[in-house]
Amino acid sequence: MFNWLPDGITRIQGMNTYDKVKILSDKKCTREKLLDTLIYFSQHDYVIDLIIWGHGAQNVLYLHAPYPMSQS
Repeated sequence: MFNWLPDGITRIQGMNTYDKVKILSDKKCTREKLLDTLIYFSQHDYVIDLIIWGHGAQNVLYLHAPYPMSQS
């Protein structure tokens, strides 16, 4: 199991695989913050990999909000 605490993130960044790692968890894991983060990384030419530990189904991702983020 991967250690998502700061020392684990430092290790993953040190592997020269990722330039930046952004963790959106708990109350920070909102639709708005996710979209803002994706837009920011896209505009700065980062390759984006998503690691999502959350709840959802085939076309639905539940973030920290009263509504799901679903495929439209």
